[in-house]
Amino acid sequence: MIEEHETKLTSSEISTLWSGFQNNSMSICVFKYFLENVKDEEIKDVLTDALHTSEESLIQIERILKEDKQSNPVGFQMRM
Repeated sequence: MIEEHETKLTSSEISTLWSGFQNNSMSICVFKYFLENVKDEEIKDVLTDALHTSEESLIQIERILKEDKQSNPVGFQMRM
């Protein structure tokens, strides 16, 4: 017989996810600002890829925290 049990995140894992959330939300703000001001098309492509990577990471972190029934941190928000 196979026993099923739910493994919860440790405090260390949660703090790492929260830190990643903060880092990615800040990076998204910075990349969006840079994309509004960049003139070099090659750099624009790099910034666009970096923005996409940060957005995907943020989504994954939110999913992991939600699955473990943890609250999402409040990250940085773009204000203009």
